[in-house]
Amino acid sequence: MHTHLYPPAFGKMGLWGIDELLTYHYLEAEFFRSSPMSYEEYWSLSKEQRANAIWKTLFLENTPVSEATRGVVFVLNAFNLPTDSSELTVARAFFREKKN
Repeated sequence: MHTHLYPPAFGKMGLWGIDELLTYHYLEAEFFRSSPMSYEEYWSLSKEQRANAIWKTLFLENTPVSEATRGVVFVLNAFNLPTDSSELTVARAFFREKKN
């Protein structure tokens, strides 16, 4: 099993929220295969902007079929969050309200 999930006791090593989920390195690699955006442009964006770009490219403009994209859909479904929204505001609000 490959995981980067850690309990809260691990402090800053444990990442939390939709933006961290979407900017996971497997999804970033997939994003670059599906987007004309340059590396320089991508890395100049904030984490939220990078997550938005990945969401738009891999989930709205394409069908999420990879294991990594299906994992995101699984997490959103598990929390009864929208998987077809053009915005991530509901998911961001949900994760902000949860104790990490």
